[in-house]
Amino acid sequence: SNITPMSSQEIEEATTAIQVHIVDFLTTLNNQMDEPRLSEIVEADDTLQSKNLSQTPERCVEDALIWPILETLGYEYTPRPYYPVGDSEEQPDFRINNLSQPVIGENKSVNNFEIAKDQIEGYLDSRRYEYGLSTDGFQWGMYAVETDERGRADLVTVVEEQNIAPAVRRIARNQGLVSYTEELQENGTVEGVLGDFYQTFNHYGIRRAIGGLTEFYDLYLEVTTGGGEYQHLDAPLIDAIEQPPDASKSEKMAFAALLVDRLA
Repeated sequence: SNITPMSSQEIEEATTAIQVHIVDFLTTLNNQMDEPRLSEIVEADDTLQSKNLSQTPERCVEDALIWPILETLGYEYTPRPYYPVGDSEEQPDFRINNLSQPVIGENKSVNNFEIAKDQIEGYLDSRRYEYGLSTDGFQWGMYAVETDERGRADLVTVVEEQNIAPAVRRIARNQGLVSYTEELQENGTVEGVLGDFYQTFNHYGIRRAIGGLTEFYDLYLEVTTGGGEYQHLDAPLIDAIEQPPDASKSEKMAFAALLVDRLA
């Protein structure tokens, strides 16, 4: 499973924050369009139009939903990064700065996920980028490209794709923002859907998934000394080892490192 173990408090705080972002996004839309349009978008997978908004649909979704969610997930990012290759129409929408590998992102307006995914495939197939994140604010995917035996490039998922649209629908209904004729059939509560999303797509989970030397070193520190950027273990080896009374700290550290090497 790609879901990363973490405290229930962290998950609860993150899902609450993401719910707030969704409410803010729905409120932004509700303030700018008539109710039937909002229902068509949230309930019927319709797409946003510029005439409904005071800005382009993609920029509206970025500002009100995608950027806030990325921050809650723990990412540092640069919108509209400049790359000295390709024309302005072929530049990614953002770059993630705090992962060990280069990751670029492509945003689209809601209910346009497949277009974002296709564009990421084009970027990754060009070999200019290692990993790509696609989102329309509702669906989220992290991808890499692998070459098959015939030399053809295939898009592969780094972690399981996530879709928070069921949570958005429930929140919109709970807020009284949309009209509907049928009760929701999707499984899962708002907390469940957003909890799975956070555990799969948070910075730590993606960092674990894409790996690299930085990740290995961080995990090594976590296991041996409890150091590193993340501390998810109850006790590192240096605290769990029962040492002779006269053992020094450096001797304990050396033993912990040796034990990790032997176990590996």
